[in-house]
Amino acid sequence: MFGRRLTFVFSERGLDQFFHSAPSKVSFIRAVEPFTHGIFGLPPSRFAAILHELLGQLRSELQFVDKPSAGLASHLRSFATALRATLCERLQAHAIDGALRLDDLFDFCGRSLFAASLRTLFGCACANTLNPHDRLYETFVQFDQSFELASLPLPQWLLPWFTGARRRLLQDMQRALPLIEPEAPAGKLLQRLESDTKLQASVMLTLLWASSANTLLSAGWLISLSACEEGFTRPPPDTLAWNLVLETLRLTSSGIAVRSVLEPLFIDGLCIPTGDYLCVSPWLAHRDDIRGGERFHPQRFTGLADKKALFRGRGRMLHTFGGGLYRCPGQEFALHELVYFIQIFYEFIAQVKLDQCDDPLSLMDPYRLVGIKRPTRALSATLVLVPSSSD
Repeated sequence: MFGRRLTFVFSERGLDQFFHSAPSKVSFIRAVEPFTHGIFGLPPSRFAAILHELLGQLRSELQFVDKPSAGLASHLRSFATALRATLCERLQAHAIDGALRLDDLFDFCGRSLFAASLRTLFGCACANTLNPHDRLYETFVQFDQSFELASLPLPQWLLPWFTGARRRLLQDMQRALPLIEPEAPAGKLLQRLESDTKLQASVMLTLLWASSANTLLSAGWLISLSACEEGFTRPPPDTLAWNLVLETLRLTSSGIAVRSVLEPLFIDGLCIPTGDYLCVSPWLAHRDDIRGGERFHPQRFTGLADKKALFRGRGRMLHTFGGGLYRCPGQEFALHELVYFIQIFYEFIAQVKLDQCDDPLSLMDPYRLVGIKRPTRALSATLVLVPSSSD
């Protein structure tokens, strides 16, 4: 990163120090705050306070509570309703003779998931206003595709496609502020922010990116990889759905997570000096022999009673959602969102026929570091509908 050395760690001790060292020694905030203004419009000097507010509110809101009418259970019901409505509408509008021909399966999955997630997090009225004909989704994709370059300390004038998308998204977020439902997760977060509309819009954009950037691509990988599995029941029962989600996340996770070293750090006999970046690569770490190698094999998780334990604690096997103080606050929501997505998708779809692709993982871009891996090209496919869904 332009003169800053990056040291990647892969040993269990190194991973533990990356995620669990004191913030005074290994800092997530110091690593990312220089770029938050250029990406989200958040002032670097206020990033730490805003981040703690965001993490606290979302962890409180996106977890299961005793009341089924509150917390994550309530939001997941809203998501399931919105996703069924979205898929039904899109299939009825575009399917011909019981099938839907797609030039890009990932794009179809992304559009469908984005629309349902936006309604859940911001409220139906807000989502309908912001995303007519998938306009917000298309701007978001343009923003996210340039995110990796924008996270580098490059002059903004070198990234006109990114700055244009960011400007439109911030304008949309400002326009959305009075429309966000108070009981939606975004609405409850908004109530805890000071009444600075520019700051509020930046936080809402941060929430939109955090809730969508990785799950949209994960949904595409999930459906394309499941299409290659023979003989499974559609829609998949809970155990199989969880197995497919876990194995997809294992193989497609982000290529890099970064911390800034604030004090000299000794790992496996190596001294990492102050000022360097300490990094892990979940994508590479997940492919070692202990975690399953490079083959897609969802049945490996069949005997595991507590699937979510793979992401918990200091001994976690998978690092998709990070760990320690800055573990992703939307982890529970994202996992259940993807499980719901594959189950509801196959309520409508009897078969996914991929065009000229026996192994979707062969399309994965190995050079993308930030976020879930992208395919190197569009993956065309045909969706064969369950007969009742095309009536």
